[in-house]
Amino acid sequence: MMANSVGGQASVVHQMPPASADLATTWAFLEEGVDHIMTKLQTGVSYSKYMGLYTVAYNYCTSSRMQGIGDSVGTSSRTGANLMGSDLYNNLIRYFITHLKGLKEQSDSLQEEALLRYYAGEWDRYTTGANYINRLFTLIERQRNGEAIDQGLVKKVVDSFVSLGLDDTDINKASLDVYKDHLEIPFLEATEKYYEQESESFLAENSVSDYLRKAEERLKEEEDRVDRYLNAETRKQLISKCEHVLIRQHAELMWESFQNLLDYDKDEDLQRMYALLSRIQEGLEPLRKRFEEHVKKAGLNAVSKLVGEGTEGADGLDPKA
Repeated sequence: MMANSVGGQASVVHQMPPASADLATTWAFLEEGVDHIMTKLQTGVSYSKYMGLYTVAYNYCTSSRMQGIGDSVGTSSRTGANLMGSDLYNNLIRYFITHLKGLKEQSDSLQEEALLRYYAGEWDRYTTGANYINRLFTLIERQRNGEAIDQGLVKKVVDSFVSLGLDDTDINKASLDVYKDHLEIPFLEATEKYYEQESESFLAENSVSDYLRKAEERLKEEEDRVDRYLNAETRKQLISKCEHVLIRQHAELMWESFQNLLDYDKDEDLQRMYALLSRIQEGLEPLRKRFEEHVKKAGLNAVSKLVGEGTEGADGLDPKA
């Protein structure tokens, strides 16, 4: 049953179903929300509405009871969270097929400027949906800037992308394709851009020692971010991206500053630099060479000093003594 009927009839509003609701009741509620997103997203989606849709879908997918529903809303005689989730997924596919057919039928009779206006309007609706992801990234950026955010909300949004993934060859098997394509990839790009700008501006106003501390803190924060609300599969790529921007792109500056830290016995900074550069390939090799030269020079200076002191002592001796 469509939530928004045609022909001027009033929209049907479904009450949030209980956790034990069957497929027909669950889909009727979700379809109303899907239809709102697909046809009236420009009016916005309230937090309570979003949470209601998320909760109902979650309750149904995590249920383990038997289901047997008629063909009108999708047939199911299987059990298990993934299998039951596939029933909702199949209904969603049918909804989109019907929705897209309707869009095509509306455009078939249009020509020239009218067709272009129709296309532009549909594109605006599409980009409105895409902007929701940008808002998520903006929220994460605010946290990076030191603001407190609702991490639980971010996690629920992230989890919704994970839940959307189903393997086309096996409906029992979860897939991260939706999460990776629509969230992880743009998130990593946004992260790279953020830290490139921050690191450049920070180094322009602070010392290398200060930057070493900053980079160390940022890497720890990103590790923690994965634990708090990102999918674990993102960890490796996120940290690799951060290491490239925060360490690799500024490795030359670190190598050049190494000697100064040695000369002034900046032990903590040296330890921090070693730990950071050890995270990138060949990051420590320039330090090894510079340290060898430093030790050799220090040794020669020490020997020269001892020789000099010995010579002065010898000159001061009384040969008759």
